[in-house]
Amino acid sequence: MESSFFGTRSLAAQTLRGFTLVEMMVVLAIISVITSIALVGQGEFNRSILLTDTAYTVALSFREMQSYGLSSRTFNGVQNAGYGAYVNSATTDSYVLFADTADADSVDRNTYATNCLFGGTGTPESKPSDCIYTAGSDGIVETYKFSRGFRISNFCGKSGANRYCSTDTSPNIPLTEMNMVFLRSNTESAILAKRNGVWTPLTSAEVYLQSYDGTSTKGICVSRVGQISVTSGICP
Repeated sequence: MESSFFGTRSLAAQTLRGFTLVEMMVVLAIISVITSIALVGQGEFNRSILLTDTAYTVALSFREMQSYGLSSRTFNGVQNAGYGAYVNSATTDSYVLFADTADADSVDRNTYATNCLFGGTGTPESKPSDCIYTAGSDGIVETYKFSRGFRISNFCGKSGANRYCSTDTSPNIPLTEMNMVFLRSNTESAILAKRNGVWTPLTSAEVYLQSYDGTSTKGICVSRVGQISVTSGICP
């Protein structure tokens, strides 16, 4: 009986023994790998969500300028001004929302603003706009500065079959500035970009946002007819 008793006790001890150190280390290593994969995936998901949210915020701000322009919202006592957005290749961490209140002379209007309607001087349709942002003269609605390391990686526009971008390299001439202006009673957006110091009318505009690590991009597309959209690829 005693022998049987000790034999039973030995069997129970073997059955209830714990993990060895090696087994515990293997389990911990597996948990660490799974946790790392989950954290990386979660980080990429969060980054994508934040970039998408930022792109829609930018598109909404463009849409807001469009609403102001088409409704002839008064800015600091100036009536019938156009409203728009301005981007510059030298300041990729921000863009400007502005009221086009600077007086436009005949040279500006005839040279630059081919799709910018002004109306006769002294008439209800008369406008001060030249569809070009002039720092220090035009009214600033807001200067939007990106956070979380997001930036404007590129902006482009089309003129007929030609497509120009701020990232173009020689022999092509890159864009350095671009305006998208909306004003009554013009249902079309007035899009102009500067190349080699000269303002060029365009038929569409594209602004691309990039995440801080350069792995994700979203585009905001503005067509000449005033359609504003967000895309994960290249604007049509």
